[in-house]
Amino acid sequence: MVPAFVFFLGMEQKAAVATSMAVIVPTSLMAIARFSQAGLVQWNIFWPTAIGAVLTAWLATGWLRKLSNEQLTKIFAVLMIAVGITMLIKKS
Repeated sequence: MVPAFVFFLGMEQKAAVATSMAVIVPTSLMAIARFSQAGLVQWNIFWPTAIGAVLTAWLATGWLRKLSNEQLTKIFAVLMIAVGITMLIKKS
């Protein structure tokens, strides 16, 4: 979503990341409700993972706010390249 916000909507990198995170909230709530109804959510895994993710998000947003849009864009680009290379190399 972040690349689409940046390239197609002309958003700055920080705003694109923040907006993407905001979009995840209602999407996740709907998915949790549907998957929970189907008995697919493993709550014993959910709770510790969710707590860790919330703490990480709190730390990461503080770090992100200190970066310039240019620095964040470069970090994001390197991450995308690394993920792409890993996907090409990794055997299915």
